[in-house]
Amino acid sequence: MDLNPDNKYARIQYITLLLNQRKFDEALGESSLLTETDSSAVVLHLQAQSFEGVDDILAALGCYENIQEKYPNDFLAAAKAARLHIEGAFYNYAIEATEKYRQIDSTNVVVNQQNALAYCLIKDYQTAIQRYEQLLSLGDSTFTTCYYLGVSYYAVEKFYEAHDILEVARQYDKRNVNLLYYLGRSCSKTSWKDQGVAYLEEAVAYATPPDSAMVRLYVGLTDCYKMALMPKEQIKTMQDRYDKYDIENHKLLYDMAYVYQYQLKDKKNTERCLEAFLKTRPKNSSEQPETDDKGNVILGLSTYYGAAETWLKDLREKKKVDDFFQGKVIAVPTNMKKTETSRDTVKK
Repeated sequence: MDLNPDNKYARIQYITLLLNQRKFDEALGESSLLTETDSSAVVLHLQAQSFEGVDDILAALGCYENIQEKYPNDFLAAAKAARLHIEGAFYNYAIEATEKYRQIDSTNVVVNQQNALAYCLIKDYQTAIQRYEQLLSLGDSTFTTCYYLGVSYYAVEKFYEAHDILEVARQYDKRNVNLLYYLGRSCSKTSWKDQGVAYLEEAVAYATPPDSAMVRLYVGLTDCYKMALMPKEQIKTMQDRYDKYDIENHKLLYDMAYVYQYQLKDKKNTERCLEAFLKTRPKNSSEQPETDDKGNVILGLSTYYGAAETWLKDLREKKKVDDFFQGKVIAVPTNMKKTETSRDTVKK
C-alpha cells in the first residue's frame, strides 16, 4: 500500500483483515477513504460492516440502501438491511427492502428468510406461511425457517401442521423453551395431548435454573454485599437463599444472626435467628463438639449448635441485667408472696 496507494486489491484485503480483527474504527477510516475513489458494491459493503462494528446502524443502513439503488441485483444488501431493520423492530422497512429485491428475484433464499421473518413478526401469518413454505420447497429446512413456520401455523390454528414442522425444528434444538411451548400447545389441541404435557413440563424445567446454580449466584451476591458494607441486603440474600434454594442449609440462620449482632447491632433479630437455628437441631445430636485425631475442634454443624446455645444464653442473661438497671424488671425474691406489688417489694 505504501508503494502503490491506488492498489484497490491490497486496500480491500487490508480492510477485510481489520474487520476480522474487530478493529472497526480503523476499518471505517480506511473504507471511507477508499469510497472517495471507489463506490463499488464490495467497498460499500466493507464500509457498511465498519459502521455496524462501531454501532452506527443508521449509517450502515444508508450504505446498504445506497448499494440497493446502485446495484439492484445485490441480494446481500437487501438481506442485511432487512436484518438491521428487524433488530430495530422496524419490520415494515424490512419488508420494503426485501420486497424491492423480490421484484427482481423471488427465489433468493437469504432474502426470503428475512422477508418471511418480518411478515411473521408483524403478525401477517398468512403471508409468512407462504414465504416459509416456499423456502421449504427451495430446500431450506433450517431451524429458523421450521420454527417460525410452526409459530405461524399455530397462530392461524393449523395445529397439526404446527406440530409436524415444530417437531422438525426440535431436532436442531431440543432445549429451546419457546419451541417447546408452541409444540406443547399444538399437541394439546391435537391428538398428542399427553405429549403436550410432557413438552410443557420440559419447558418449565429448562426455564427454571437448577437450585445449585441459584445457590452459587446467591453466595456470590451475599459476598458482594458483605464487601460493599451493605448488611441489610446481605441478610436479605441469605434469607432468600435459605427460603427458596438452600432449605437444608440451616447454618445460614446462624450466619444471619452474626450479621444482625455485629453489623446491625440488632439484638432482637439476633435472638430470633439463633432460636430458629436451634429449633433445627436434631434431637439425637451430640452435645460434644467433633474433634480430629489431634484434638482440634472440627467446625461441624454440632459445633455451631453448641456455640449458638451459649451465645443465646449470654444474650438473654445480659438482657436481664440491662433491663434490671434500666428499671424495666424488678427482682422479686422467690419466697415473696405473689400478692405483693412491685412497689411494696422495692420498699422492703
